[in-house]
Amino acid sequence: MNTEAVFARIRALLGEEGLTFRTDVPQPDVVVTPGRLVELCAALRDDPELHFESLQQVAGVDYPADDPPRLRSTITVFSYKHGALLTVHTDVPRDNPRVPSLVALWPAAEWHERESWDLLGIVYTGHPDLRRIMLPDDWEGHPLRKDFEEKPDYQGIPTQREREWLSWQK
Repeated sequence: MNTEAVFARIRALLGEEGLTFRTDVPQPDVVVTPGRLVELCAALRDDPELHFESLQQVAGVDYPADDPPRLRSTITVFSYKHGALLTVHTDVPRDNPRVPSLVALWPAAEWHERESWDLLGIVYTGHPDLRRIMLPDDWEGHPLRKDFEEKPDYQGIPTQREREWLSWQK
């Protein structure tokens, strides 16, 4: 099943409202509004013609310079039946980054969404256990946001080093 066939099937099932189909990018993708994300992903997984049964990853990207500033949640799914990979993006405002959780569709999304929340601050609504997964519970901020300012220490441990400190760089 090629990209155009996948996109045609999605259009037949869901129409085009809230969906943007892009083929002018290196990996063709679908950009979906947060309100239609779960509906789109359920169709991708459950429709026998599509059969994107495997969630490959959930990640986030920070676009603070865009107008308006936004965060993007990126989902990649795979169809073993068709040997096809599809990327789905949903954009949310940086000051209120709320995306519906996909854990009910793909349980593997649980840790992926926690990582995206931990590092970028994207809130996955409906997530069963949205808490830090990589950083300590008392960590302040989300370090992959481009405006994150690292503190000089964490619990008395220096977090910043001078380049000369690393002997192998001399």
